[in-house]
Amino acid sequence: MTATASIVGAIKRRTPAALYPLARSVYHRVVAPIECWGVATADLLLHRTYEGRVLPPALMRFKVRGSPSGHAFAAIGRACARDVGEALQGAGRELAAFRSILDFGCGCGGTLVWLKDLAPTATLSGTDIDRGAIDWCRRNLPFGRFGTNEALPPLEYADASFDLIYAVSVFTHLDEEFQFSWLEELRRVLAPGGICLITLHGPGSWNEMPANDEATLTSRGFVFVRTEVTRGLFPDWYQTAFHTRSYVENRFARYFDVVGFVPRGMANHQDVVVLQRPREAG
Repeated sequence: MTATASIVGAIKRRTPAALYPLARSVYHRVVAPIECWGVATADLLLHRTYEGRVLPPALMRFKVRGSPSGHAFAAIGRACARDVGEALQGAGRELAAFRSILDFGCGCGGTLVWLKDLAPTATLSGTDIDRGAIDWCRRNLPFGRFGTNEALPPLEYADASFDLIYAVSVFTHLDEEFQFSWLEELRRVLAPGGICLITLHGPGSWNEMPANDEATLTSRGFVFVRTEVTRGLFPDWYQTAFHTRSYVENRFARYFDVVGFVPRGMANHQDVVVLQRPREAG
């Protein structure tokens, strides 16, 4: 989620470190709900949509994007859908050629609602741990098939169900145990020869990382950061993860062939790794 970086950055810029927990609590319990209520009221009175597409509730937009703005929600979703297509092109594949696509961590459908125009013949599915977001998708996005998942596998899908899976701002928040569990599961539900796109916090976002974690990232290629600012907002296993390219090319290769890597390839912020499930021998 982009919300984490946005919230953490705003609090850090304005608040002494000792007051982070208090500032976080005040912001989320008082300021954000009032802001979202105001935007939601304006949405209702002005009958706002984004280019004819139904808007998720303001509070849901805030949870996903770190802002209740419908304009920001639409702009980021459109950019993510575009960048999925461009990352595929860089690996020699065309988005419109895929038949069955899964958005892993789809939230309230902010990317899928634009992707459907770029892959008009594909069957589109989305899954997320947020049951409220999935309920909203089921009611408002009839073009897709939506389901919920737990914190750890399995997914509800059969083996080799999809020829394209993408996960935007999911592995940016998983610890190693969860990361490897989900890589194995995504491989299971991806067809042989299928493509999996995963976004990561690469060097372009390392300024968001506490300085004392840089040594760990340099030595291991991966660091998982828990801070007081986000404590209580998300589960301990869902905080902020940073990866180096060499780590990805070594460790992710145990599950997939790494066929592409695009620095800052997602919304000019996160890196995109393009993975392919090997075709079966023979």
